[in-house]
Parts: sequence; C-alpha cells; structure tokens
Amino acid sequence: MSWVTGRHAFKFGGEAIREQNNNNQSGASRPDYQFRGLLNFANVPAASSRASAVNPTTGGPANGLRHFALAIMPLFLDDSWKVRPNLTLTLGLAGNISRRTGKNTDQLTNYVLGSQGVVNAV
Repeated sequence: MSWVTGRHAFKFGGEAIREQNNNNQSGASRPDYQFRGLLNFANVPAASSRASAVNPTTGGPANGLRHFALAIMPLFLDDSWKVRPNLTLTLGLAGNISRRTGKNTDQLTNYVLGSQGVVNAV
C-alpha cells in the first residue's frame, strides 16, 4: 500500500506465509564414510558403507518424522521525503516475524564430533 501526504510518500506492506513440512527422511540412506585418523584421511581412500538408522534407546528403527509448522510474516515500511525539488531522502525499515505453529515433535538432530573432531564425527 502507499499513502502520499504533503512532501512524504509512505509505502508499507507485508506477506503472510504458513509452511508445513513433514520431513520423514532420517538421512541413513546416504553413504557413511569412515576414516581411521587424519593420516588415513589424507592417504587412503575412504571405505563407504550403508547403514540403517537405529533408535539407540529401543534398538528399533529410528523415527525420522519431523513436523515443522511455521508462520512467517515479512513486513516493510518506506518513507520518501521530498526535502527540495532536487533532493529526496528515503528511509526504510524491513523486518521478519516468524513463529512455530502447530505440532512439533522437537526431534531436531545435531552434529556430534568424535574423539578426533571432524575426522570421525557421527
């Protein structure tokens, strides 16, 4: 929307976005590369193996289902002020409001470093 009054021209607006992402990919379908130390990482080709995801507490298959539900509202405000016939000043603000909505299982995964750091990370 825009509104012109006197020597000011205001523009403001926004958007409302609702996103639902039901991701059920556990990531175990990708190959797992293992190295036995930093020297082997540099000199020896990696041995790749496919592993299935396992829930460490039950020993059964891992639950990869994530319920990401978000509400996002980007907003902006712009003021163009005609100070003189040959000089216009413009000031603008923009922001993004987001919050989690709906059911979320809080099952986000983290990158876990191994005893040798990134070389043998999980």
